[in-house]
Amino acid sequence: MSLSNNELVFDFARALKKWLLILLVFFCFNTIGAQQSMQELRAAIELKEQHENRTSRDTVYITNLIDLANSLRFHNLDSVLLLSNKALKLSKDANFISGKALSHELLGNYYSDKGNSEKALENYNKALEIIKYNNYYTMKVNIYNSMGIEYLYNHKLSEALGCFMNSLEISKENESPHTLSDTFSYIGGMYNFYLNDYDQALYFFNEAKKIEEKEKGFIYYAALCNLADTYFKKGELDSALVHLTTSTKYFEKEGRYDWLLTNYATETGVFIKQKKIEEAIISLKKLENLHQDMQDSKSLTTMYKYKFDINLHLKNLVVAEEYAHKEYHLSKEIHLIDGVHSGLKNLYLVNREKGDFDTALKYHEMYQSLSDSLLKEDNRKNLDVLLAKVEYDEQKRKIIQENEIARAKQNRYIIIAVMVLCIIFCIVFLIWKNTKTQEKFNTQLRQEKEKLEKNELFLKEANRTKDKLFSIIGHDLRSPIGAFKGLLTLFKDKEIDEDEFISFIPKLEADLGGISFMLNNLLSWGRSQMNGDTTTPEVVEAKNLVTENINLLSEVARNKAIAMVNEVPSDACIWADGNQIDIVFRNLMSNALKFTDDHGVITIGGEEMEAAWRFYVKDTGIGMDTEAQEKIFIKNSTHTTYGTHNEKGTGLGLNLCKEMVQKNKGTIWVESALQKGSCFYFEIPKAKQVFKNVG
Repeated sequence: MSLSNNELVFDFARALKKWLLILLVFFCFNTIGAQQSMQELRAAIELKEQHENRTSRDTVYITNLIDLANSLRFHNLDSVLLLSNKALKLSKDANFISGKALSHELLGNYYSDKGNSEKALENYNKALEIIKYNNYYTMKVNIYNSMGIEYLYNHKLSEALGCFMNSLEISKENESPHTLSDTFSYIGGMYNFYLNDYDQALYFFNEAKKIEEKEKGFIYYAALCNLADTYFKKGELDSALVHLTTSTKYFEKEGRYDWLLTNYATETGVFIKQKKIEEAIISLKKLENLHQDMQDSKSLTTMYKYKFDINLHLKNLVVAEEYAHKEYHLSKEIHLIDGVHSGLKNLYLVNREKGDFDTALKYHEMYQSLSDSLLKEDNRKNLDVLLAKVEYDEQKRKIIQENEIARAKQNRYIIIAVMVLCIIFCIVFLIWKNTKTQEKFNTQLRQEKEKLEKNELFLKEANRTKDKLFSIIGHDLRSPIGAFKGLLTLFKDKEIDEDEFISFIPKLEADLGGISFMLNNLLSWGRSQMNGDTTTPEVVEAKNLVTENINLLSEVARNKAIAMVNEVPSDACIWADGNQIDIVFRNLMSNALKFTDDHGVITIGGEEMEAAWRFYVKDTGIGMDTEAQEKIFIKNSTHTTYGTHNEKGTGLGLNLCKEMVQKNKGTIWVESALQKGSCFYFEIPKAKQVFKNVG
């Protein structure tokens, strides 16, 4: 070998640094926001420099210089140095705080890439000092992470962990999920690539994934890619494939070929370990096609390794040995110790398979020697990590102890404050309870008052009903009953003979019919006013009700020679209380007989509507004016008029009709004109409509 084992170990650390720096750039560009392209930045800078009025205080121009330097980091380091120094000078002239800090951060990156750790850390510390008392927490996190990577390169794990822990604390204090997930990713990368502690790496990568799970942006899928690589190294191949499938779809959609390169390589390795050679060949082909545009030497060594694995499996030993040599020599060239280690092992395996045991032994001795060196390096690194953890835990313990002392002082004040608050709370509670009791008492008083007022109204209404009943009984019933009593007295005293008495019978019959009708109305109205009349709906055939009432009122109609015509359709079935609708028809028909001249016509008919039947009672009587129409349906109205034969009513009939119709979910109205007759209408729901609603 042309390189010593110690040199290879050192070169491995340098290769690790390259990976961590690339990771830093990816996260910076994706957490802060998508950067402008280099062409756009150059155009903006050139335009600004050509402008006559450009001054050194133009912060937009300075920011463009910084962004362009960032984008050139892995393309032209000399330009990065030139642009960083220019941005720093202009930022100082303009007292542009974030510009000065970012310029020093860029200079730190430049010296880090050049291998000058001392100058790199010096500039990082200057950047932190500039923003020490400002709220640029995202910038602070990025600088601490860059310093952590630089300390890792110099094997100072304690300092590296300290920087990463500072990043974690700043992110948590400022509740910045993106910077927190970035830091978790850096720590996970340290355990995965530097310490080979895959369980710890999985923990930190999963923490980064959880934080980004809601937004599911680039960092989330980058965490999936890192998890897939860690699961692959750990030998959990199914878990690796699950994470690969999800992240690969995203990277293909977004055109992130840099991350696709890693995914395709991991996918190829998984299939090879699973002995799925056909799938491995397909994945390797995708990796090879993508690599033609990327020109990444590290991924090229991985591709040579997988080509070796596939050809060895297929027993193409000559081709396999060719790719083992390519992997070994390219890894030496780029100082990639993992690749050198893998190449030596593969050269040993293929020569052993060919039967060339001398050559196989030579490569095995080289492989074993390098393995021993790597083992020593791993042990040293593990010891460094242990010491770093102990040191960090000790620092943390001291901080916790100091915090506990301070917290004990605060607790005394808190206890006093809590006691004062408890006293205030008790006072407020007593006031609140007293207020609630008073409100409850006032509510009860209001309810009792409302109840008394309601009872008072009920009693007044009952008294009005009683007074009206007594008035009607005293005036409207006493006269016909008195006349009947006088006639009987005359017959008893033989002041009239039997023939004369018999001649009065038709008149007596008519008077008794009127008294009976009046009493029925009074009873129905009284029950309605006293809330004692319930409505029991059923299917009612309206035509039969009209026929029965025509027969009942036929004597009155004959005495006035009035024709009563029933034009209600036979299928007019309604959903209502039959007794109440019977009262409505009887009153409207009786009312029509009362106000219709001799030889008149009364027509009772019905019309089918969409959801109801509309009935009407039309007469050719004396009619009424507008004022009378407005009064007849008013509740508790005593409006009454004598009929064409001086018939006297109670004034209850139409009021009672309105109440009965409304109880059966209907409406009633009148159309009339003087000397042209009146037509009373009322609507009641159809029977079939009700059944449909019930069903």
